Amino acid sequence: MSSSIDETFGAAYIGIVVAALLLGISVFQGFYYFTHQKDGWVLRGLVAVVLVFDVVHQALITHTGILNICALDMYLIFFLHWQATHI
Repeated sequence: MSSSIDETFGAAYIGIVVAALLLGISVFQGFYYFTHQKDGWVLRGLVAVVLVFDVVHQALITHTGILNICALDMYLIFFLHWQATHI
């Protein structure tokens, strides 16, 4: 069973959107933690590091997903269109 490239990138886009929603939930939980909890600096620092890693991870997967989708669109626009007209 083969899948087209559009279905593959559609699934990747859905994954990026779901990951962004989960990042929003994590940021809200972090905000709530920092405003309502009075833990020691070690635990607060660990929570801050985890949140920073989560944000960086989301930025990287979003950049990669958009870069791949844009590269595919440029390939389809400039290469396949001109190939089809020369047949």
